Amino acid sequence: MLMSDEELGLDLSTSKVGENLFVTINGINDDPTMQFKINPEPIVRPQRLITRGTTCFETVDKLSVVKYAWTSVKG
Repeated sequence: MLMSDEELGLDLSTSKVGENLFVTINGINDDPTMQFKINPEPIVRPQRLITRGTTCFETVDKLSVVKYAWTSVKG
């Protein structure tokens, strides 16, 4: 039996279509879902092995930045 992407803990908000990368952000309540096309080369990435892994990507239209970072799990 294979695990799903969600069970593996993969980020389901990021998808690749051909050579293009997209980030989808689901809206809350009546807010619409937004989709951003991002440049695949990060504009900021960690230089060390032990970090929160903060990595930033610029959108193709250069109007937004998408930031990824690990968070601590409490409990």
